[in-house]
Amino acid sequence: MELDVPAAEGALRRRLAELGLRCGECVCPMQRTPGGGRILVVGGSRLALDRDTCALLRIVGAEPTAR
Repeated sequence: MELDVPAAEGALRRRLAELGLRCGECVCPMQRTPGGGRILVVGGSRLALDRDTCALLRIVGAEPTAR
């Protein structure tokens, strides 16, 4: 799965890039957090993101999973 960051701009986009969250980067969502955030694996590192930051990201190339 690849990451797209269409809604992030300026300082936030730079900060996400510093964390390894760049457009086209391979990511793997691992789990949801109680507050609505997510834990992602990016380049061998685990990152915890809050719900508002996650809302700015889009994962492309993901196949739907059964619930």
